[in-house]
Amino acid sequence: MAERQLSSKTQTVKQKKIEDENSLRGTLISVGVVGAVIVIMWVSVFWLYMSRV
Repeated sequence: MAERQLSSKTQTVKQKKIEDENSLRGTLISVGVVGAVIVIMWVSVFWLYMSRV
């Protein structure tokens, strides 16, 4: 019986780790997209400024 409880706890920990990794992957993608938007906006405003100077 103790082995069954230990086994189920181990599976729960593994499932939680997989869920955390998926969550972090989504976070990384979101941060990358936001960063790319910021860089694109900065470059476009800089280009607009340089073209008018």
